Amino acid sequence: MATNQLLPSQIIDQTTLIGRWTIKSIHHTDTLYSTNLGSLIKFNLTNSTALTIDFFNNGNPFGPSQIVAVRIDHQIWQRFMTNQMPQVITLTPNQHLIELMLVGNSDLDEVWSENQGFALKSISVTSSAVITPIAIIRPVTFIGDSITSGCWINGNHAAFDYAAEANYVAVCADQLNLDATRISYSAAGILKPGTGGVPNATTFF
Repeated sequence: MATNQLLPSQIIDQTTLIGRWTIKSIHHTDTLYSTNLGSLIKFNLTNSTALTIDFFNNGNPFGPSQIVAVRIDHQIWQRFMTNQMPQVITLTPNQHLIELMLVGNSDLDEVWSENQGFALKSISVTSSAVITPIAIIRPVTFIGDSITSGCWINGNHAAFDYAAEANYVAVCADQLNLDATRISYSAAGILKPGTGGVPNATTFF
């Protein structure tokens, strides 16, 4: 099956990015990079029988795998570990709304100072696929710390029990039809620096 691989600059052009994203070289490869849980990519996908996502396993080597989640047509989020990439999701060729969210990492990840944020290498679809971005209609920004990021939602294990796709920001976004950007980092406050090398709020804003 022939595939079309979208690299970071093409992902920016053909999808809708919500949250904090930039192109950054990681391991000598251009990636679509984010320091923030809850950062989201949305697009409509038609005439593709598969969607492949490929992230670097980019967290601290002494910590757990980072975790991303994919939701199709507002159904249940499917979670994937970045140490098991690439991941292939089977689809029907009908039109689907695709959402890809960054949902779990660790306080050990030096997301700010050591480039250990999430690093998306590529998205691949069937060569005949049509990808269209989603119009942003109701943009809202949530500013906070680990509660806003979605840490410790399901238990006490970093990354695995984080659930940016299920915390209060995600619920608000779904219930109120918001395009929710998060500017939030674990333990970070107005005066206090956060984990992962994140400075205090006067700088990370």
